[in-house]
Amino acid sequence: MKTRSLFVRTLIVLTLAIGVLFLASPFLFHLYFSWHWESEATRKAIYAASQTLMAQAPLEGPDDHMILPQNRWPKTIASLKPFYVAVDSQGVNILLKVYFDDESGYFIPRRGTHFAPRRDVADFYTPLNDGVWWYYYR
Repeated sequence: MKTRSLFVRTLIVLTLAIGVLFLASPFLFHLYFSWHWESEATRKAIYAASQTLMAQAPLEGPDDHMILPQNRWPKTIASLKPFYVAVDSQGVNILLKVYFDDESGYFIPRRGTHFAPRRDVADFYTPLNDGVWWYYYR
């Protein structure tokens, strides 16, 4: 009888734990995509490497963009293990996290801190100083 009671208690505790995790999953999901871990020194190095990439990327028009192969990524950016690195007329996009349609990473604008994100889309940009922005696309 005691083993049955212990089994029932364990089952109840596990069910409650799973329920709490299920209810907290939207918060945990948001936290995962909105958090960035790099130090100030690393962000400065990312900014400097991005400036080099922008200077080397030949773009022909305002809507032109270029996804760079891994062998062209500077060591600082490669150490982040991004999904891809792209250069366009706006700046450098370093995609770090992907989950279905959601993605997040670093954005370094061509015009430094003069970048003004559009407010009519479901994109969230957070300035991190040093000319680097964290973005989250939904």
